[in-house]
Amino acid sequence: MSRRAVSATGLSVFTAFLIAGAVALLVSFPVGAQQEEEVPENGPVQGPAQAAVVTQEEVEEARQQLSGIQEEVGVAYTDYTDALGELESLNAEISSTSDELIAAEARLVEAQNNLDGTASKVYRSGNMGFMDVLVGVESFSDFVARLQLWLKILTHQQAEVKEVEEIRNALAAEQQRLEEQRQSRSDAVEEAAARRSDAAALEMEATSYLNSLNSELRAAVEAQLFTQQQAAEEQERILAAREAELAASIQAQAEEAARKAAERQAAAEEAAAAQQAAEEEAARQAELAEQEAERRAAELAEEAEAARAAAEEEAARQAEIAAQERAAAEQAEQEEAARQARIAAEEAAAAQQAAEEEAARQAELAEQEAARQAEIAAQEQAAAERAAQEEAERQAQIAAQEQAAAEAAAAQAAAEEEAARQAELAEQQAIAEQQAAEQAAAEEQAAQQEQYNQNSGVTTPVGGTAPADGTTTGGTTTTGGTTTGGTTTTDGTQTGGTTTTGGTQTGGTQTGGTTPTGGTQTGGNLTGSGASASGNWQPHVASVANTVSQMFGVPATTYPGHSPSEDLAIDFMTYENTALGQQIADHLAANADGYGISYIMWNDQFFSTFPNYRGGAYSWVNWGDGQHYDHVHVSFCSSGQSGSYC
Repeated sequence: MSRRAVSATGLSVFTAFLIAGAVALLVSFPVGAQQEEEVPENGPVQGPAQAAVVTQEEVEEARQQLSGIQEEVGVAYTDYTDALGELESLNAEISSTSDELIAAEARLVEAQNNLDGTASKVYRSGNMGFMDVLVGVESFSDFVARLQLWLKILTHQQAEVKEVEEIRNALAAEQQRLEEQRQSRSDAVEEAAARRSDAAALEMEATSYLNSLNSELRAAVEAQLFTQQQAAEEQERILAAREAELAASIQAQAEEAARKAAERQAAAEEAAAAQQAAEEEAARQAELAEQEAERRAAELAEEAEAARAAAEEEAARQAEIAAQERAAAEQAEQEEAARQARIAAEEAAAAQQAAEEEAARQAELAEQEAARQAEIAAQEQAAAERAAQEEAERQAQIAAQEQAAAEAAAAQAAAEEEAARQAELAEQQAIAEQQAAEQAAAEEQAAQQEQYNQNSGVTTPVGGTAPADGTTTGGTTTTGGTTTGGTTTTDGTQTGGTTTTGGTQTGGTQTGGTTPTGGTQTGGNLTGSGASASGNWQPHVASVANTVSQMFGVPATTYPGHSPSEDLAIDFMTYENTALGQQIADHLAANADGYGISYIMWNDQFFSTFPNYRGGAYSWVNWGDGQHYDHVHVSFCSSGQSGSYC
């Protein structure tokens, strides 16, 4: 088809040149020139040549027809040439895309082989071999980390394979699009050839018309256009050579495309086989990994269970040792306190004849020593409790981590609850032992004071114990004032009866009241602040006030205007003794449910038995009000129950 199209193009060009020459000759010879040459003197002679004379109108019509044919032939030739050029460019682009597609398929095969090789290599050897991942670990977390790294390597290789597959698919789609365009370009070339054939038919019509002219004009035209015919033949030869070259190029490209398609098919089959082998190997490796992981998990679970049991035994042993040490320390402290008390009693008996001021001073020293010993005992007990609690928390944390690795959270929760219960029982036992020791010391001190009063002739009123720094003159001794046989007011002046503000003390035990204010409390840690004492608490509040006051030697007070009510709130004034305030706050927090406490405020911190907007229940949180540095504030509910805000 291309060969015939090129030949038709050459013929049409030659015919156009022939018609153009004929028209030029017609124009160069005036109409009627031949008649003038053949007319004799006697008149025109009629003959065949005269009948074939061409008129001016016919020449003009031939000129116009020839012009239109030449224009159509030129357009058809240009379209055909452009279509051939576009087809050649498209063939070059298809060839380039085919090369890129082959390179992409080679990369795909290489990436797939790398993936297979990586999986096999990770399984067989290397610092991070698959067997190292399974058996060369020291903990479950190390096992998980190594397994994740191994999976990450395989995932990266798979992502690379997928990326190359996407590039190959994109190039294949591009090549398909270019093949479709080549078909479209081939159709355009065929269409241009058809148009050129139509133009050739028109040239044949023009040639027929030219043949209808007289023979003389045709001979002249043929003679003039001989050279033009040779040029047309040369042009046809060039076009034929170009067409042959283009046909050879198209044939070579077709063969190359077929070869590349075969290579792509082989590469695709090889990649599919490699991918299938890789998938089978990956499935086998995954199965092996799962089996080894199950075995290792079972081993870790057994190790975690053994470690948990050992931790529980160690925690129990440490708790027992701590309890024994605390009991021994408390016994030694009690003996030391008793010894100091006996020494004080002996010294007091030996110094009966000394001045009253010296006796008061000795009593004050004895009280201070007892308070110091009690404070030391409380600090040591708190330190021992914190150490035991920290050890229990550490053991519980280790057990929880190991238990989480073995997915045995239920057993760990039971262990933690048991440890918390044991710690609470130990703390309650320590508190009970401390209270018993303090009660014994207080009773012994009261007995010694009573003996001293009897020996010195001092009378202690019923309902109170005479502090050591007051002056007695036939009446009741109170802290920080002078007694003159009357009623002691809050500023220390007694005028009339025997009265104690806020409650009655019997045998050294204060019930339902507070220590009178306005003076100096000897043997304690406080200096009066002028706060009003209150004895109008509700019964369960008064019981807590009495217990804490006796335990720590701190007066229990309240201020008017407390919310929710001053009969449901207590303030334990510690002033600058921060350590004592912290001990009171810790004691109240530890016994919040037993005391029926709603919340506690101390040292700009807040503790509640209910969840608050800054933290959960039964935990200290920063409050941020800049208050409660010199006293511990505790509030109760009228129901006597904890766990709610009142």
